[in-house]
Amino acid sequence: VDKAGGYPSASSGLSAGASARLKAAEERAARAEQLLNSAMQREAVSAEERVALREQLDETEELVKGLTQQLDGLQQSLQQERSRCEALEKELEQVHERSRTGPAAQEGDRKGNIS
Repeated sequence: VDKAGGYPSASSGLSAGASARLKAAEERAARAEQLLNSAMQREAVSAEERVALREQLDETEELVKGLTQQLDGLQQSLQQERSRCEALEKELEQVHERSRTGPAAQEGDRKGNIS
């Protein structure tokens, strides 16, 4: 060991303990590199999944928007039909009322006389 720097001299080589520590450090570095590569692969997969989910969400939002518009149209049609039915029911009620009062009342109504 070189006393000035505290490092082994080139001529001395590595002791058995230093060699074992170096080998252990290299194994830890290799394992850390494997873990890093695995984490990077998982991150890449996650990024792809996020993109796919975003696309699916966009498609779903468009579908919901279209269905909402259809539902709004159906509700509007339903309201129009409901109003039409109410008008027809009222007209039918008036016809029934006239038929209950008899032909004489209807004749008076036509001449402007209310009985």
